[in-house]
Amino acid sequence: MSKRLIRHQHSIVVDADAETVWALACAVPRYPEWVGVTLAMLESVDRAATGATYAERTRVLGPITTVGHWTVVRCDDAALFQRHECRDEPGPVKEMWLEMQVVADGSRTRFDLAIGCCATAGPLTRPLASVLSRKFRSGNDQNVRRFAALAERAVRSG
Repeated sequence: MSKRLIRHQHSIVVDADAETVWALACAVPRYPEWVGVTLAMLESVDRAATGATYAERTRVLGPITTVGHWTVVRCDDAALFQRHECRDEPGPVKEMWLEMQVVADGSRTRFDLAIGCCATAGPLTRPLASVLSRKFRSGNDQNVRRFAALAERAVRSG
């Protein structure tokens, strides 16, 4: 069976300094506040760090939920970059990842969020891959907007 790669990246400029944006990006327990499909953290670390693991309950489609077990495979405080991976989950999606990059620009900061997966592309799963791709595209755009609102609120509240 072949595999289909799905990847979507969205960026947003946040009216906040890089330190504030990076702190929010690293705050794993806060992911349900801005990652739309994350319903709850089941196991969590306080802060993303290379090698850290966490589990979340995620809405897949409609009422269907699953538990994703994630590993932070890279969290580079100097480069303001992190990559998380979720592998060998049940179903047609065998690998998922998300990448976050923070780029400082004075008092404003660009936040890049990429999410993707590698799905098996058999005759029964091909339609699912199309649905996932659309969901990732629209969901990721909403995720970066929620993220920016949280970071900007943190700056205003001091």
